[in-house]
Amino acid sequence: MALVVQSIEIDAPIQSCFDVICDFENYPKFLDGMKKVKVIKQTKYKAQVEFTLDLFKRITYTLDMKMDSPDSVTWTLADADLMKKNEGAWTLTKKSAKKTTAEYKIDIDFTIWVPGPIADFLVNSSVPATLESFKKRIESM
Repeated sequence: MALVVQSIEIDAPIQSCFDVICDFENYPKFLDGMKKVKVIKQTKYKAQVEFTLDLFKRITYTLDMKMDSPDSVTWTLADADLMKKNEGAWTLTKKSAKKTTAEYKIDIDFTIWVPGPIADFLVNSSVPATLESFKKRIESM
């Protein structure tokens, strides 16, 4: 798959956006397909998190997260059953006291062949839906 980069405006302070992005264990409450999240270890600046997600099949993967409050969260793949690459970032930009631009960047590659229509869905539907889910969650807090 190719690198995907999309942005969204969120009506919330930058710190609120950062806090929801780093609240990994609550992802299943608002992200479609996210079945389970387990924080393996976490400090103020780093976390190792295991995700279980239903995409075209159930996928379990572990990401090494780096948190730089309140501006960014980046990740790289630590372990996975069907992925060979999962790198990405949230980059947050304060627009005003109560408005933030959130840029989401992700680059995923699978160990198995993924049919074109599924890859297109992941790029063209899944990423915008993820951004909208985060926006809704953050603005409701």
